Amino acid sequence: MKTTRGFLFLLVPLLTVVALVAGSCASTDNHGGPAVARAGVRLGVFDSRALAMAHYRSEAFRAHMGALFEELATAKAAGDSLRVAELERQGPEMQAMVHKQGFGTYPVDNILEMIENELPDIAAAAGVDVIVSKWQVVHQAAGFELIDVTAALVQPFAPDEETLEVIESIHEAGPRTPG
Repeated sequence: MKTTRGFLFLLVPLLTVVALVAGSCASTDNHGGPAVARAGVRLGVFDSRALAMAHYRSEAFRAHMGALFEELATAKAAGDSLRVAELERQGPEMQAMVHKQGFGTYPVDNILEMIENELPDIAAAAGVDVIVSKWQVVHQAAGFELIDVTAALVQPFAPDEETLEVIESIHEAGPRTPG
């Protein structure tokens, strides 16, 4: 299910862009004549690393982690070795995900799901129809304008000043490759 959802997060924006381009090339005006050329297509892009840092450094994530540690303590006290093993396995897996998303270009679909209801307003405020990770843009044809919406996407996580500084430093450094 998560793989399908992640695939859809990539496929839907791509199909939207294709439809916009095809529509601008093949559509007609209201009178049946050829379409008037569009001024340009605005595509919202974001740095997924910034979104990851905003989320993983947020109060909500700290509360989530605190709850997991409490659950681990409870499972240990109850002698529930299966639950203890499961929770202890989650730690390294989560750390690996944080590293790949926060310093590399790994998809952040799990984080985008948390703010999916806010995406239409963010897109409207930026004047874009599509929002994709900037790491997913592999070619930009003439007539497409890339609008950085990173700052708007991190705001729902209420980043503090230190987090904003971390985001700025990773932006300046560029992504790291895994390994």
